[in-house]
Amino acid sequence: MDPKENKRSLWESVNYDKYQKHVTISTIDSTTESSEEIDDKIVYMEDLEKRKQVYGICGECNEPGTGQDWWQPCNAKRFKDNFKNWTSGNKNIDKFIQQSQINAVYYQKYLEWIPFENFKNITYITRGGFGKIYSAKWHEGYLNYWDIENQKWKRYSRKVALKSLDNSSCISTEFLNEIKTHLQIYLFDVIQCYGITQDPNTKDYMMVLEYCEGGNLRNYYMNHESDYYSKFDQLRQIARGLLDIHNTGKIHKDFHSGNILY
Repeated sequence: MDPKENKRSLWESVNYDKYQKHVTISTIDSTTESSEEIDDKIVYMEDLEKRKQVYGICGECNEPGTGQDWWQPCNAKRFKDNFKNWTSGNKNIDKFIQQSQINAVYYQKYLEWIPFENFKNITYITRGGFGKIYSAKWHEGYLNYWDIENQKWKRYSRKVALKSLDNSSCISTEFLNEIKTHLQIYLFDVIQCYGITQDPNTKDYMMVLEYCEGGNLRNYYMNHESDYYSKFDQLRQIARGLLDIHNTGKIHKDFHSGNILY
């Protein structure tokens, strides 16, 4: 093989209508389901041939991927090698983030510690039940895949939401559990969590979340006209998001139009 060949070409472009974005780790329950009950979109970790077919292979070790442009063991090593270069200043947060990076089977399954100075144009939006919400520009952006030719992470700049929790300067189990829930249930219709930061003034910790330009459902319908088909599609997305939550054994408990974002 020509050493100058674009190694990324070894990855497959995933057809999301047919397959999920990343592998599923089998459980006792999932392996005992009847064949009629198994969703054909699911790609199990142990199914090497299907992984190769759906995701392609890693250009460095020739192993089948665990997600679109992603192979968990190689990326876990890269994350580990970088542990010495950052810290949140809190051992529990560091360990929490490090575990997410080591175990990530896809780019939407890891977290980062993001220094607050990396955010620009921070703007207050509103106050929620447990803290304040801000918008901000994250110029460096989230990492998407490892660029083999240039030996660096490929990142994408984006606008994000910063969600603070009142009196969270002393990190709580509840705060970490909320972030863990985002990682567990994130698919297409649930807000992605990119990582954690800390307001240097209040010392409150903040979740760095995907920003939704349309706002909540209530405001969206006040400012947009929607036909029958658009509303039906939005209901389908809401139902699918709730199913993602329920499939992890969790319940929303505060489901209303102010908590549905677009």
